[in-house]
Amino acid sequence: MSCDGQIFFEGDTMFGYFTGESLAAQVGLDGGKKAVPWIDENASDSSIILDLNSVDYRKVLGEKPEHPHFLLCSGQLSFSDIIRIVPEGGKFSKGYVYARKEVNPEDWFFPCHFHGDPVMPGSLGVEAIIQALQAFASAGMEPFKSPRFLPF
Repeated sequence: MSCDGQIFFEGDTMFGYFTGESLAAQVGLDGGKKAVPWIDENASDSSIILDLNSVDYRKVLGEKPEHPHFLLCSGQLSFSDIIRIVPEGGKFSKGYVYARKEVNPEDWFFPCHFHGDPVMPGSLGVEAIIQALQAFASAGMEPFKSPRFLPF
């Protein structure tokens, strides 16, 4: 990810087939320890809560002629139901964003990924993170005429 030509995040991804033994032994990104979201322990009156399923949200941040790119994905490409933003929050007080989506076992991507082992594809998890970052960035973009997010 970059801003004004300056890269601020780089990452690698990989995919493959995992045996039943390796899946049974996996501990996840949190090392098997429950990680409580920062926002659950640090309530803030300055929180911005976006209910992406509400009509009000779509009125505020939906597509408009004057802001054609000032929107998040919708429909099957929307990977958050609620996004909570604390502009001065987080461990370093530089801002915090938390996104949540209720998982539906009937979601379109489950039968399309890892036959016999339905999981959400990692690329869609990355997309969910990007969408949360877009919402976080959009919360401070009101002065801009038509901000946009471009793939690179």
